[in-house]
Amino acid sequence: MDRISNPLPIPVGAAKEIGERYGYDQVIIIARAVTDDSKQLEGCEHLTTWGRSTTDKTIAAAAGDHIKYGVMKWEKASTTIHQDFRTDK
Repeated sequence: MDRISNPLPIPVGAAKEIGERYGYDQVIIIARAVTDDSKQLEGCEHLTTWGRSTTDKTIAAAAGDHIKYGVMKWEKASTTIHQDFRTDK
């Protein structure tokens, strides 16, 4: 599949499919879109987490937050949240 100019968010269902297919309890997907010279495209990083149980979801979400904000240095104020089991009731 060719790269698209405006990458789409990766749904939680895709992470769930990986977890169920390969036997994992927690899945974290990090995706980045870059230019041909490997420079990051503005706003083109995405992180999706999934957990089998409520505990697994909580751990995967915490690990995802650490990666986003601690490692990749995303700005919390400018982060778009597409789905979050912690607030989606």
